[in-house]
Amino acid sequence: CCVRRSASRGRPSSGSGSRRTSRGCAAASSTPTCSGGTTPWDIFFGGTKKVIQQIDLGNAIDGGGDPLALIKKYPGRTTTIHLKEFSKTKPDAFVGEGDVPWKAVFEACETVGGTEWYIVEYEHESQPAIPAVGRCLANLRKMGK
Repeated sequence: CCVRRSASRGRPSSGSGSRRTSRGCAAASSTPTCSGGTTPWDIFFGGTKKVIQQIDLGNAIDGGGDPLALIKKYPGRTTTIHLKEFSKTKPDAFVGEGDVPWKAVFEACETVGGTEWYIVEYEHESQPAIPAVGRCLANLRKMGK
């Protein structure tokens, strides 16, 4: 299943109603679910054993998902993760300056997720790329990473 996104800030579009896929998944909601309350992630990862997940924290939270629950539900399969901030009030927030529960994220990655690589991501055009990633990295260092 996929979620159709509008061009503005990656928000879900306000399309009319939801379309169901062949697996019964709602394809036009911010947090798609399928028949019986499962998600597309559950269908994909529940049917595989060796596939890893690469969660993008900011996008997952912005779409209404719970990345911590995914990390815990599929242990050892989050070998890489995109560290991108999410903030309800500061759309251009740097890593460590928004609403992501960083302590819980790092704990889940390091105890359950099997995370080997943290990928720092900042994709807002309001700031030059290199200094923006540098600020994110400095904030991660303050958190002990």
